[in-house]
Amino acid sequence: MKRFAAVVAVSGVIAAAMAATTIIGAYGQGRATNAAGMRSEFHFEARKANRDGQIRVGGFARFIAFGGTSTVPQSWGIYMPEVRGVGKSGNVCQFGGPAQMQVRNGAHYHLVRGHAVFNVADRRNANTSTEPDRISVRFTDLANRTWDYSGLVHQGDIVVFERIEQ
Repeated sequence: MKRFAAVVAVSGVIAAAMAATTIIGAYGQGRATNAAGMRSEFHFEARKANRDGQIRVGGFARFIAFGGTSTVPQSWGIYMPEVRGVGKSGNVCQFGGPAQMQVRNGAHYHLVRGHAVFNVADRRNANTSTEPDRISVRFTDLANRTWDYSGLVHQGDIVVFERIEQ
């Protein structure tokens, strides 16, 4: 009888583990500055859930970088309405999907369609260093031209996570 109870208990643990959902991803909101002093603002959420081999990916991202002068302001705004791919390694998360970029040069605006990839690093937590979080964005248009930004977060936070839910 004890053996039967042990087998049932182990089977229950295995069944519960198999029903577990692993979720990875990142979320963040804030402001960053790159090495050239270009300011940016961001807001994103990206996640990938794996439950019994069924993978679901979702999220969004908004990013805008500011440049130019007060007489001729420039900006590059990227909007990704649907995250299509997410990967995580340690405290770094990479995600991407179809996106559009609105480019402003003075009073002139134009919209560019393409694909964006975000690399975000959660470097301000109790287990690692106190270095600022990092955000990097690469936008590639349909003609395969790229626009890149990489900066350190000075306001806000980026969180990269992995959790298991039953």
